[in-house]
Amino acid sequence: CLNLAGRLRVPSQLTTALWTNETLARLQGDWKAAKAYSEQGLELAPYDSRLLSSRLLLEYQAGDPAEGKIFLERMLEVMRQEEAGPDLEFALPAITLPLVARFMGGDLDAAREAARTVLSADSVTPSLALMARAGLSLAAVERSDPTEAVEHYEFLYQYRGRMLYGGLGAVDRMLALICVVAGRYDDAVSHFEGARTFCRKAGYWPELAWTCEDYARFLTRRDRGGDQEMAGTIIDEGLRIVDDLGLTPP
Repeated sequence: CLNLAGRLRVPSQLTTALWTNETLARLQGDWKAAKAYSEQGLELAPYDSRLLSSRLLLEYQAGDPAEGKIFLERMLEVMRQEEAGPDLEFALPAITLPLVARFMGGDLDAAREAARTVLSADSVTPSLALMARAGLSLAAVERSDPTEAVEHYEFLYQYRGRMLYGGLGAVDRMLALICVVAGRYDDAVSHFEGARTFCRKAGYWPELAWTCEDYARFLTRRDRGGDQEMAGTIIDEGLRIVDDLGLTPP
């Protein structure tokens, strides 16, 4: 796709091809390749919300939150200048802000407002609705609000076994986190295991590492028989990925 777009020399198609390749490299933990694709894309389209959301997640995961904040602010600037509606310019901040909140806090109110802008439209695509609802559920998890979190469980459940648009997170891990905050611990285990299987099969190593971290933290807190030993095994898997990829632990 990238080679063809380069031959056609259509900027919008080339930008999309670069973003897609960046997404795949980031999902695999190839930071060098992901950053190279991102730089090329941002040179062509410095205010493309897809590239901005991907780049800020890349920087946070690769250990440069200060650089990530630059792209976060640019993404929000694009959203503020856009006419309110069910667009990527609102859907991407809705999910990206709660995702980075685990690293450095975040403006969850802005995320919730962006998500509601998407969902309040007369017509919204399933992909954008999924991002908005995932963002609302993660914001509720960050705020330890089980009531709001479970409001989105059934909608997200139909997309289990999938990755969000742009490689922004495994739906199964989000379902697990909703179940944790709601006290549905057996369901949480099922979804965590689903996320681990999905990420391993796909080779999405950074997402697998975050899944292991969330899963082990949950087991440590639950502390039923065998939980501590299982948590140790899971966190060891996650730490191996962290060391291999140079991830920044939360």
